Amino acid sequence: MHLALQTFVGQLPTAALYALIGVGFVIVYRGTRVLNFAQGTLALLGGYLFYSIAVSAHVPFWPAVVLSVVASMLLGASIYSLMLRPLLGETAILLVMLTIALNIILGALDLILWGGATRFVNVPGAKTILHFPEGVSITALDIAVVISVAAVLTAFGVLLKWSRFGSHMRAAAENPLLATYRGINVSTLAAMTWAIATAGAGLAGVIYGATNGLAPSAGNALGFAAFPAVILGGLDSVGGALIGSVILAEIQGFAVSYLGGRYSDVVGYLVLLLVLIISPTGLFGSREIARL
Repeated sequence: MHLALQTFVGQLPTAALYALIGVGFVIVYRGTRVLNFAQGTLALLGGYLFYSIAVSAHVPFWPAVVLSVVASMLLGASIYSLMLRPLLGETAILLVMLTIALNIILGALDLILWGGATRFVNVPGAKTILHFPEGVSITALDIAVVISVAAVLTAFGVLLKWSRFGSHMRAAAENPLLATYRGINVSTLAAMTWAIATAGAGLAGVIYGATNGLAPSAGNALGFAAFPAVILGGLDSVGGALIGSVILAEIQGFAVSYLGGRYSDVVGYLVLLLVLIISPTGLFGSREIARL
């Protein structure tokens, strides 16, 4: 009982990390119909920006977080405006290949600029362990991560469901031509969508760097670790990405606790395989996803 409870609580920060990256996948897909395979590397780049600002420029922790997230937002908007907007109307496979190429380029850029060594940042609360009943313990940093991610994702949910931006984004995704006729600037909306998704990825990179350190190989690891959670929840469902992230993180945690660490990635992709076979739309995805 103790091991199960500790495993469940201990996996919540991982679930939060998956959720931030996964929601970025969903927002980009819903807003621009692009499956962004560079999401993990964009997260890593956000972590490296945080490292440079906090360590190299000696900026205090929280201002460094804000600056790195803002820089990630600008990067996301620029990627759409400079690389994707000129390809509007092209086939989905071409856009997917573009994000794969972008993933490779950004990964190489990370290696050139920051080298192959793992970079660490001293974070407040990283070594402070809090103890709870039933023998459960967790660091103050992990609690802060879960609370912060919950607040950010709640803000995302409110923005997408109840704001004018969210309604315009849904309209543009369903019928861009009709949305244009109604006075919606589809290109600006798409750039904002990429900016928001990349900001979430950048925050995920900050969290990952603060808890695990930053290395060039982490980019693909982050993106492809979170991807099964997105497929499980449904590629066009924000709520599904959240639920899928919790389910995947907990399954992996219990697999590690009871079977060993080498089973973590295997279990994640086994979940992905089963979902694609049994229910390609995931738990909450629309029927359109099955055609992908």
